[in-house]
Amino acid sequence: MSSAAALNIPIGISGIICTILILIAIITDVINKRKSELLRKASGAPTTSRVPNAKKKFWVRILLILTNFALYSFLIHTFSVSLIRFNIYPQTHLFCRWLATVNTAIYHCTRYSLYLVLITRIHVSFNINDSAYSYSKKYVIFPLLILLIINFILALAADFLLPAEAGIDGYYDEEIEACAPIFGVAALAVNLLNDLFFCTVLLILFIRPLIKLQGMRKAVKLQEMSSGQRDKSRDVSSKLTITTNTSTKSVDTPTLPSAHSLEPALSHSEAQQSPTSTNDAEVDDRMNRIRSMSMESKKKKDQQHKFSEFVVRYAVCVIVAICSTLLLMFTVGAINSLSDLLSPWDNATNVWCIILINKYNTKIYNKLCCGPSKCIKCCCKFD
Repeated sequence: MSSAAALNIPIGISGIICTILILIAIITDVINKRKSELLRKASGAPTTSRVPNAKKKFWVRILLILTNFALYSFLIHTFSVSLIRFNIYPQTHLFCRWLATVNTAIYHCTRYSLYLVLITRIHVSFNINDSAYSYSKKYVIFPLLILLIINFILALAADFLLPAEAGIDGYYDEEIEACAPIFGVAALAVNLLNDLFFCTVLLILFIRPLIKLQGMRKAVKLQEMSSGQRDKSRDVSSKLTITTNTSTKSVDTPTLPSAHSLEPALSHSEAQQSPTSTNDAEVDDRMNRIRSMSMESKKKKDQQHKFSEFVVRYAVCVIVAICSTLLLMFTVGAINSLSDLLSPWDNATNVWCIILINKYNTKIYNKLCCGPSKCIKCCCKFD
């Protein structure tokens, strides 16, 4: 057995471990989703299958179908790549070529389904909810979806229809004692550029809400500081008015009025007391308005905090998934022999990122992604 063939078992075991991790992710997602739906039914809130908005209900179903397709595509691809290294199949050129073609087609299913899931999630999360962070359906969302579907169809057609010299071929390598794929240079370059384009676009689309949210938080803080200064100046002016009226009353009040002048003195004191009571009522009214404004600002802060957590989670999961894919592309482009080792780990990373975006997996997200989440919050200066 050669030194290259000695790596077959470790690489195969590594792929099996990634397959188990993907299975754990899928099972965890199903269990947590079921628990979330049961809690919603118990509380009387609408479940995923009973979304009141018909348009949102349609896109939520599309997202669910695409997500399931992506998860099981990643699972099948990881398992098939790990089996290549165990040498338990026919050692023929025809079988290795067929295996390379099918594996490449499944790889394209994983890539494009991931991109379709992320674009659809952007549309469901930002556009249908009429968010301030929405993207144009006419110029961004639908063109990207159409472009992805066209590229997906062309990639699958190229996998099965292109001749071996220009597309995909495979042979049994006696040195590594396993099937080895051969990719055409042009096909590999087009695939890398395609993935690089979609990864870059998706990174921009998911990072933009972070930048916009940071700007809005700065504007809100400046507005709160200016309103706080105005409230302080109003309080000071009201206190000065009360003090002035009180001092005027103490100076102008007669000490011992005579009997015939008692009635005018009483009316004079009532006339002096009425501005003071009016000022007290104004101060109480201002204080009530300040309390109501503070309660409203607290509610807005809570909503903003929840939304910032939501945007940060999306950004963390997408950045990790896209960076993992980019690392795989550049590494495999430089050293093709590492594809069987790195591809399963990239698949497992993408699967976990897909399920951690879901709200019902918040506890797992907080445990696994606390580091990247804190880094993004620190960089964006979120509370």
